[in-house]
Amino acid sequence: MAIAVVVLAVAAYQIISVQTSIYSINQNIETTQAKLSDQEKNNDDLKVQVNDLGRYERILQKAKEKGLKLDGDNVKVVDGK
Repeated sequence: MAIAVVVLAVAAYQIISVQTSIYSINQNIETTQAKLSDQEKNNDDLKVQVNDLGRYERILQKAKEKGLKLDGDNVKVVDGK
């Protein structure tokens, strides 16, 4: 009878230990997913900002502010792909 109690106690300890490990891993996964979601939102915001800053009108305005002139005969078209 004592051996059965010891075996049962060891089995219960093992089950609790495994459940604790699973809980800890799940917490890490949730934390990582939250960080990933935040980073994806951050990346999307930065893409919008890049598109806004790269508008032709804005670049032309900044060039004029720096004293550059647009010479149609000296323009090369560059494919942005």
